[in-house]
Amino acid sequence: MNRQMKNYFKAVALILVSGMGIVSCGSMGDASSTASTNSKDITKDESKNPLRFLGITWDDMAKMGEKMDADQFLGKVSFKSSDKNIVNDKDGTVEILNIMKGPNYYITFSDKIPSLVEIKMIRQEDGSLINKDATETKMIKVQGKKIHINYTEDGKTWKADAEIYY
Repeated sequence: MNRQMKNYFKAVALILVSGMGIVSCGSMGDASSTASTNSKDITKDESKNPLRFLGITWDDMAKMGEKMDADQFLGKVSFKSSDKNIVNDKDGTVEILNIMKGPNYYITFSDKIPSLVEIKMIRQEDGSLINKDATETKMIKVQGKKIHINYTEDGKTWKADAEIYY
């Protein structure tokens, strides 16, 4: 498995494990005492690490969590390819995720729209974020609280116009 793919799986795994932790803590009464007890027990025992088969340790996940940045947007999303045409004009979601504070971003969509992975983004002088290889038909731009995507590659087109939500 190449390094880029392994890093992608690490990110996805971190998100899944974080979600499981939130759900389990929220459903077990006093979350603060449960969370502290569980984290002490789990971090001592790597055999309980569900991601050890990927070579990811509990320390790796903690470091990734500290260095991860994600924003979620709500609005119009669409995807078109030779065999699919998906459109959500009201409540589609886009999530832009940066792991390890590097130049690569992962962009996920609702409505079973395929993700865009390892998109190199750069910060502009005005504070906006734009894909490094931006053209008129290959544009991902985050400016203020909005994201605009018009990205065509290999006969597939992703589009989004959405605003950040919390």
